[in-house]
Amino acid sequence: MLAALMIDEEIARTERDWFTRTVVGLLATGMRVVRLLPEGQPDDPRIALTPHFSYRPTGLPWTVRASIRSAATALQSVGPDVVHAFGSGSWQAAMMLSAQIECPTALTAWSREEVRLLRRHAAQDQLGAVLCASTALGRDAARIVSSELVQVAPIGVYVAPEAQGILDQIEFSVAIILAGRGAPCAAVESVIDGFAMVAPDFRQVTVFADLDESVKARAWKRAGDRSLRGQFSLIPDVLEHRDLVLSASVLLVPAPLGRCSSFLLQAMAAPMATIAVRDPYLDVLADDAAATILDRPDPAAWATALRRLLSDPQAARQRAESARRLIAQRHSMTAQSDLFAATYDRMVTGGNVPIGR
Repeated sequence: MLAALMIDEEIARTERDWFTRTVVGLLATGMRVVRLLPEGQPDDPRIALTPHFSYRPTGLPWTVRASIRSAATALQSVGPDVVHAFGSGSWQAAMMLSAQIECPTALTAWSREEVRLLRRHAAQDQLGAVLCASTALGRDAARIVSSELVQVAPIGVYVAPEAQGILDQIEFSVAIILAGRGAPCAAVESVIDGFAMVAPDFRQVTVFADLDESVKARAWKRAGDRSLRGQFSLIPDVLEHRDLVLSASVLLVPAPLGRCSSFLLQAMAAPMATIAVRDPYLDVLADDAAATILDRPDPAAWATALRRLLSDPQAARQRAESARRLIAQRHSMTAQSDLFAATYDRMVTGGNVPIGR
């Protein structure tokens, strides 16, 4: 079976390593793969031997249609059995493409917003599957499209054989990542206020914050007002600088965003000790098995959680190692690849088993 995997510009920017590993994982199952990348996106040399084609995801309607016709002509020579689109920015193009080459399409939904966007495609004949990254997303999707099309497909991530050490030199230096992109300013300020309550007792601790541009100025001022300038720093997008960020000891997630990504799973798998606000749309943050979960994320709650973690590094390491095991069990790349391959088979065969199999 041959699968054409299509990504949008956002997935290409933030999830390139995940996408590469997904391609490799599908190849390991015996699938054949071709890739459809947004125009201007560089190829990944690690999977350069798998064919790739370019398409135009945005622009004038006639230019997008012309781009899809060109991609369809190129793909007809290899004959994909399914098209699988990652990132809602690629969905319309994927549906147009599958209509032209006459094969079913799978759409992957990683957020509440993407689930809402399913309404635009729910009635299209080419829709063969909707793969949702969490249980809650799958439940919501089943209210929009036929539940027979919905499959919960946890994001798979690579878990290194050896765990990194965290808080091993807590008396000298501790790096905390505040992953606040997309979070409301009030939520970020709550974290800063909570950190201010414990910072005088842990001068070796520095918070590195990844924030939206609209929030950075207020957050920096808040840190100054709380006398934290020496322990608070702004950094570029964590999703584009993962290797450096994942070497930190602690991750703070200040608000529920209803959006899944490989970053949080990678952080827990590293492992990093995680403190997060409960998010019912993320299975990994539904309980405290893998992280310290806050139900009322006010400054006092953040201060209590931070103080407990920094005061007992051995307990923090044990919790982080528990999270690492959970990620390995529930979010393996192998399980993800097997599920994708099984879904493609069901899309093509309708669940029937051919004679002789």
